[in-house]
Amino acid sequence: MEEEDTAPRARSDDPPDAPDRASDLVAEAIRYHDPQRSRAYLRYPEEKVIEALDRIIAGEIDRRLSHWEDTIDQQTWEELEDYIAWWVIKGYAMRVAEEVLAARSPAHGPK
Repeated sequence: MEEEDTAPRARSDDPPDAPDRASDLVAEAIRYHDPQRSRAYLRYPEEKVIEALDRIIAGEIDRRLSHWEDTIDQQTWEELEDYIAWWVIKGYAMRVAEEVLAARSPAHGPK
């Protein structure tokens, strides 16, 4: 009979202690609409966060790219949209990761 491995492991959805690595997990969960993972990080329902990020991204694209719309090809336009979306989501994920990690910090415990 095989023995079951019961050694404790970190949960796969626990963010690492490095904010940049933690923000990568948060951003990935948001980008791939993974509610099982994103729910652990988000303070609001995922659909509201996605809607807000979509509005922010659309606003950034309009503000930063609209004056180039007639001068660049479709593939370049889509790459620029993806680039802006990547950074908006990464910025949001970094802020979420900072809050999650700060809450885990002993410095934020009861005094």
